[in-house]
Amino acid sequence: MVDPKDAARKLMIRNAREQAELEARRALAQAEGRRLAQRILKEIPETKTVIGFGSTWELWRTYRKNSDIDLAIEGGDVLAAMALVEESPIPVDVLDLSSCPAAMAQFILDHGVILAGTVDREAVL
Repeated sequence: MVDPKDAARKLMIRNAREQAELEARRALAQAEGRRLAQRILKEIPETKTVIGFGSTWELWRTYRKNSDIDLAIEGGDVLAAMALVEESPIPVDVLDLSSCPAAMAQFILDHGVILAGTVDREAVL
């Protein structure tokens, strides 16, 4: 027969290990996002800002094994930015902040993390 206390202890240990692995992956994704943001700013000079958003950056959101890196750019060529991030070992989504619906752009500005450049809120909204 299974000892409930032993089963609960093993489950708690497994959950703690999985949580530590997720936090380590999130840290790697954040470092990769920062690296990519600097590269975008450097290689696409018209880019004014790169903002990280989504579960990689918003710590109150659930982060999963298959979470990607979400980046929003202000200025610059979004297709060129997408091409730059293709080699990333972690999937990356890039969007043009000025092409987002106003509510989404506002949410990204309010909750995202500026990774490179500076934001002109009036120009975006």
